[in-house]
Amino acid sequence: MKWNIKKLNVSDLIEYKKNPRILTKKGLSDLKKSIKTFGIAEPLVVNTDNTIIGGHGRKKILTELKIDVVDCYVPEEKLNEKQFEELCIRLNKNI
Repeated sequence: MKWNIKKLNVSDLIEYKKNPRILTKKGLSDLKKSIKTFGIAEPLVVNTDNTIIGGHGRKKILTELKIDVVDCYVPEEKLNEKQFEELCIRLNKNI
């Protein structure tokens, strides 16, 4: 599978309703501090329809910080439901 980096509007990114990661207040606060310090060091991962696979917390913080455009990894071909769900779990596994 091949991926490309594209600049996308944060407002166009769609949150995946079944995101397996639980976003805590502390986690979001820590993420906000990190983004303020280092910026977005890792692009968000989205499907071709702009649905977020990995990066829900980053999207939330980018919106709060009024950052309008972000780099995203986008597959050359749309992931099917099974591929999407498997990758979402792998990217969002809480360790």
